Amino acid sequence: MAHIFITGGTGFIGMHTLRQLSREEHTITVLVRSQQKWERMCRQMGLETVWHTGKLTPVIGDLSIPALRLNPSDRKRVETADVVIHAGGPMDILLGEEEARAAFLQAAEEMLTLAASVAACIAYRST
Repeated sequence: MAHIFITGGTGFIGMHTLRQLSREEHTITVLVRSQQKWERMCRQMGLETVWHTGKLTPVIGDLSIPALRLNPSDRKRVETADVVIHAGGPMDILLGEEEARAAFLQAAEEMLTLAASVAACIAYRST
């Protein structure tokens, strides 16, 4: 059983990855930008029961902000991950250069820094 940290869990690819992983014997921490979006996704995907068992735990943060803007307790939780799956990022291919840099490059750098600091294996999905 692994502890998996996933970004983009409320997006199309992330939702399906999350659904599959939740069927296995893992604990999963999911980076989300808002609690409301998380709750809506859980209802849509039929994951409410799994969430309420404690197998799925959302943490509020932002990929484009240093240290993902995690609070200290969420950061400690993320640091216990065995595997990091980075599936987060906007689907908007018309972003300006600065927006794209923050959304893709800075986010990927933050995730690599995080994975290196916790000695976790990282899987990266790009749009």
